[in-house]
Amino acid sequence: MTMSVSPEAGVVGATLTYSLDLRNNGPDEVSGVQISDTLPSALSIVSATPSQGVCGRGGFIGCDLGSLPAGANATIEIQAVTLSAGEIVNHASVLSRQTDPVPSNNAASAAATITGGAVTARLAVRVVGRGSVMSSPGGIACPGDCVEEFPIDGRITLAAVPARGHRFAGWRGGCRGTGSCSLTMTSARQVTARFRRARS
Repeated sequence: MTMSVSPEAGVVGATLTYSLDLRNNGPDEVSGVQISDTLPSALSIVSATPSQGVCGRGGFIGCDLGSLPAGANATIEIQAVTLSAGEIVNHASVLSRQTDPVPSNNAASAAATITGGAVTARLAVRVVGRGSVMSSPGGIACPGDCVEEFPIDGRITLAAVPARGHRFAGWRGGCRGTGSCSLTMTSARQVTARFRRARS
């Protein structure tokens, strides 16, 4: 397996594309092919696209590629946004149900040099009344954890959960209405969730 990254140098906030190329050098077909890639904390996953099979997205990327005949190739393209500066080294490994006679080529890595400061924006949530607010991706669980830093341009969804005997009365600040609150973190945001006692 080999891995390359493009570009190999950039600034914080840039999107890196990792290309993983897996080849079965034989002599037999392999099955249950799995790729594991735990992204460095300096990266935020955007997408993981395999030429066959499926990939799960998250801080840990796991791809199930199925079977690969002798001499065949499979590829995975991973895109991620850089969150901090420094040398970012990404590692991936592959395994299958069969024993590989040459296991030394079952791992690969690629490095990119990133300059600039961290690119995040602060989201502050305030709860008025009896209820709570949760975020997706996680980070906000208010009351309790009401302030969190999220990646610039990241998409955040807030859900309001009224306490028993109460109802959600609406958002103020960065969101309006009584549905879910979706925000794009282009800058710092403040959101207030209002809850009222339900009518009996």
